[in-house]
Amino acid sequence: MNVVPFSLDQMQLATHAEASFADGATLVSIPADAVDAGEEITYTLSLRNVGDGSAKRLNVRLDTPTNSVYAPGSTTVNDVGLLDFAGTSPLLAANGLTLGDVGAGVEVVVRLRAIVNTPLPRMR
Repeated sequence: MNVVPFSLDQMQLATHAEASFADGATLVSIPADAVDAGEEITYTLSLRNVGDGSAKRLNVRLDTPTNSVYAPGSTTVNDVGLLDFAGTSPLLAANGLTLGDVGAGVEVVVRLRAIVNTPLPRMR
């Protein structure tokens, strides 16, 4: 059997992948019902990159909860503690929390606590 060698041209494939947080974010507070003054509320913000690429830069920000004060040192991202920024959570700061390289399929869970200084109405 005779085999004649020949060369193939190199193929170039163009690919495109991008991040997507199209499913939105979920914000849950515990407790979800009425809260008395002096009690803590835990806020949990969940986001998932449902795209097929990494998010090079993800900026997340929450408005400061009313009738409460931030519990210093209580902010975590995926259970890793964050340093406060100017006495508050980076999530509540004017520029928000910036995360880099959030891979496809990765869920980001941010938690923080606040202490109620006046009773809050039931959240809906």
